[in-house]
Amino acid sequence: MDALALLSNQIAQMFLSVDQATDAAGYERLAGTCERVRGALREYVQAQTRSSVAPLIAKLKTDAPISADELRLIRLWIIGDADAYVAVERSVPDWIAELKRIATEVVRVCAAAPGVDSAEELRALLYDAGRVARDVANYLDQKERATRFQQATQQLDRDNRSLFARLLAEKLDSPDL
Repeated sequence: MDALALLSNQIAQMFLSVDQATDAAGYERLAGTCERVRGALREYVQAQTRSSVAPLIAKLKTDAPISADELRLIRLWIIGDADAYVAVERSVPDWIAELKRIATEVVRVCAAAPGVDSAEELRALLYDAGRVARDVANYLDQKERATRFQQATQQLDRDNRSLFARLLAEKLDSPDL
């Protein structure tokens, strides 16, 4: 069985057991497993495309033309995670709606008589708002990364070529990227 099949099996098992996560610790274990498997998938993608990166770095260091396929490879190695996340994330409208709902509740509580109970309710609403806002911010950050990359590759000048060559070399040499 190849590495991707093993990872796919691990992912399937992980999500088949999601119903067994009945407490915070179970969901923390799930989150940790998700992060480990994401890292393994990144390593799989890099292992599958690694042999094409060194010659691409050499091309970037010169004025040699970069093909569309090579540009896709640069994109994959540098912002592939952001591209994939933005492409599959479908909850942003729900998050925005949730923030609006929370804002309505905050206004309602603020208009009520002040006191310990309203302060605690506001704390809870703000905790929830912060959690949802971080999800929206993360999505927008990933989307902005993809946009900046797109802008940088519209015209591959010497500075951008040098930057991409350096980033690819760092990723190629690092077991953690």
